[in-house]
Amino acid sequence: MRLIKFFLSGVLLLYLQILFAPKLAILGVVPFFLIPYVIFVSIHLGLLESTIITFLIGLSFDLINPLLLGANTFLLLLLTYFVQRYHATVNKDKFIPILINISIINVFYFIPLVFIRTVIIEFNAAVFYLFLVELIYNIAITIVSLYLFTIIHKLKLVIDV
Repeated sequence: MRLIKFFLSGVLLLYLQILFAPKLAILGVVPFFLIPYVIFVSIHLGLLESTIITFLIGLSFDLINPLLLGANTFLLLLLTYFVQRYHATVNKDKFIPILINISIINVFYFIPLVFIRTVIIEFNAAVFYLFLVELIYNIAITIVSLYLFTIIHKLKLVIDV
């Protein structure tokens, strides 16, 4: 049942990513809500379950952008593995270690993605500055989204019929 709940929340988040995230763009940079989702799922589920959900959600997102087909899925699967492997060593009571870890996770995701984009498209100085804006913006989005996911996860929904 938990697996179905996380998968359906992933489908809802993918829907929000595709339809509403472009409206939150700053300087042409669209926030990427799937990174905090992958972190959250990887913390709350086992490696096999989180890998399956990440693969399905990542592949669904990649089908929207066929130019980078498979790149997002592969990078999200790497994030799933690293979060599963190293999240227990983080001091979760302090904000600074969480900020550092979220920054590292975003860097590990966006550096290969920018490399793939520059190979496919073309590298110039504007791409580098756009990468920095994208990285900072998505670090902030990841922090806010993770805390929001945690609050929503702790809420109990009771329906009386």
